[in-house]
Amino acid sequence: MLLTRMIIELSGWPKKLIEESLKQVIKEISKRYKVGKKEFSEVKKIGKKTFSQFVEFECKFDNFESLFGMIIDFGPSVVEILEPDKIEIDSLELQNSISDMIARLKQINERMRAIVATNIILQREIEKVLKDKETKGKKTKKKR
Repeated sequence: MLLTRMIIELSGWPKKLIEESLKQVIKEISKRYKVGKKEFSEVKKIGKKTFSQFVEFECKFDNFESLFGMIIDFGPSVVEILEPDKIEIDSLELQNSISDMIARLKQINERMRAIVATNIILQREIEKVLKDKETKGKKTKKKR
């Protein structure tokens, strides 16, 4: 059993969305893992419209595979192992945990590539629409 302390931070706007989203993240984590003590910070304004809040919480894991899975799925900014002080891990468990982490990272990478490709296509379409609009505007002015 691994006992950890983690911190997850969210930032964005509006303020209420940040508060609700962070509570929802912890609720989702609690469905999949053993969450203990949790403490939410106050929401702080960090920019003109941007707010930030974090939650510090304890979480127990049966093995490294579930710990690594949680890290990949929820992206905590801090992970501190509280217990045990010394860890012995079977090489097969470590190997499986690393393999699972690699597979998840590859999935994330594939999604990111698809998002980037879609973004490029959308940018080209926007530029084309704006250029067509600009060209039509010039033709209308010339006719007058």
